[in-house]
Amino acid sequence: MANREGIDTFRDEEATWSTKAMFYSFIHISFGVAAIVLSSLVASKPPLLHGNDALYQNLSWAAALCTALLTFFSAAKRASQFRRAARVLDTEIARFDGDPSYTINHVVRARDAAVRLIEHD
Repeated sequence: MANREGIDTFRDEEATWSTKAMFYSFIHISFGVAAIVLSSLVASKPPLLHGNDALYQNLSWAAALCTALLTFFSAAKRASQFRRAARVLDTEIARFDGDPSYTINHVVRARDAAVRLIEHD
C-alpha cells in the first residue's frame, strides 16, 4: 500500500491550479467587460449620465487602464495554462485511484508534464 501514499499532495496541487484557472478567467472576463462597458459609454455619451467632458475623460482613462491590464496580465492565456495542467494531473490521479497498477510515479510524471504546460510561453 506504500505506493498509494502521498497522493493528497497532488490532489491539493490540482485544486490550486483549478482555483488559479478560475481566478485568471475571472480577471479576464472582468477587465474585458469593464473595458467594453466603459468604451461604449465614452463613445455613446448617453444622456442618462448627464456627463461633462471631465466625466468622459475619466471614463476613457478607466477604459484604457482596463484594456492595458487585460493585456498585461495575459489572463486568458494563464487561465488556459492552469486549466490544462489541472486536467492533466486530475486525469492521472483518476487513473491512479481506479487502477491499482498505476503508481505514484505515473502521477509524478503527469505533474511534471503539467508544470511544463504552465511554464510554457
